[in-house]
Amino acid sequence: MKSRKISISKSEYQVLLSILEIADWIIHAHYNESERPEMQQFRDFEQKIFSLAGNYGLTEFIVYDEHLEGYFPTQAYEEQSEARSYLDEFENDTFWDQLIERLTFRDFIGKYGEEAIRSMDLKERIQKEDEIREIYEQLFSEKGLDSLRIDFEKNTII
Repeated sequence: MKSRKISISKSEYQVLLSILEIADWIIHAHYNESERPEMQQFRDFEQKIFSLAGNYGLTEFIVYDEHLEGYFPTQAYEEQSEARSYLDEFENDTFWDQLIERLTFRDFIGKYGEEAIRSMDLKERIQKEDEIREIYEQLFSEKGLDSLRIDFEKNTII
């Protein structure tokens, strides 16, 4: 593959740092390179981009740590980066979406049974599943997690 060069401004480099932070969180939030060696390529690319911080006059945001032998974002970077707010928003939305989808699926199967669901046409299936989904969406929209309770004595969700 032919190597190409791109020219980016200081502000574009800062955008790239935010993109890398978001990607790093998604890639490494639950695993690290020792658990999944194929992920090392992402860390290597990140290091390559971080190494350019000095070219953009951003050494207050990215520093080289000799002990760890790598480039790392500084506290100053983390305080000014908007990436964390995007990640928080993403995680919050994902939490609610996943909770609602999983509860909907569970209750859909529980209410109609797998055999009956298989015999439904697509339109009917979507309609019946949406009816359940809408109940959860409204409930969680109004009450959030306050609508979920655990009875610790009976070890059940109420």
